[in-house]
Amino acid sequence: IPDKISLIASAFNLDVTGLSVYEISTYISSRLMEIMDNLNLPTNLSDIGIEEKNIEKMVDDLLKNYSRFINKNPRKPSREDLLNLYQQMFEGYSEVT
Repeated sequence: IPDKISLIASAFNLDVTGLSVYEISTYISSRLMEIMDNLNLPTNLSDIGIEEKNIEKMVDDLLKNYSRFINKNPRKPSREDLLNLYQQMFEGYSEVT
């Protein structure tokens, strides 16, 4: 959502002068994770009690019962894409450098 990144940065009152869209989005992500950490909110699936062995079942459930969410997405992820995403959600956020 490159056209909305500046608006989001503004809502966070972040000074993003001279930064690329990628740098701004990384800055916003870091700020969100900082807020979640300060509020003691879960930052990964394991924090909310999801076991790694359930990831495949969750992806299959998404594809079978909630495909409307995938259909509305501008990107059409494959099952493999979704498995990778859920694995990343299980492991948690790591800052991109």
